[in-house]
Amino acid sequence: MVDAAKSHLAGNKSNLNVKNLAGELSAGIGEYKIGKNVLLKVMGLGSCIGVILSDFSTGICGIAHVLLPGASNTGEAKYAETAIENMFEDMIRMGARKNRITAKFAGGSQVFKHMSLDILKIGDRNAISVEEALVKRNIPILAKDVGGEVGRNVFFNPVDGSMIVKYTKGEVLWL
Repeated sequence: MVDAAKSHLAGNKSNLNVKNLAGELSAGIGEYKIGKNVLLKVMGLGSCIGVILSDFSTGICGIAHVLLPGASNTGEAKYAETAIENMFEDMIRMGARKNRITAKFAGGSQVFKHMSLDILKIGDRNAISVEEALVKRNIPILAKDVGGEVGRNVFFNPVDGSMIVKYTKGEVLWL
């Protein structure tokens, strides 16, 4: 599976950075994963957001699969603010440097076009909540790809800092 994911990351680019990855981590809905020099991925993003935090200097990185905007009183990582807060703190405990952590995120689409009530536009609300949580923590946002009407899969290579967004319709975006 790691080799297949590495091939996705390699694309038309040189394979030199990709072979340095130590493995892979995938975050399911409402959870986050942290590792060092590992391929990160989150699959099946519709209105959900895939949030990546990374300290390029240490190779420590994390990915969250955010389901809902806001925060949780019980520490549930399915909420944007809670997921980012917990992932950030766990990365620091693992050795990441607070002032070196940066962010990238993608997702937040409106897959069901017929839902026009603002309260049902969870993708938009998720994107706003993620951005507010990152700004609140002074985490620089290096790239984002949000909105639209199609789902996404997100891959992150901490060796070169690339986030690859693969749309369900086949288009690929390198950020």
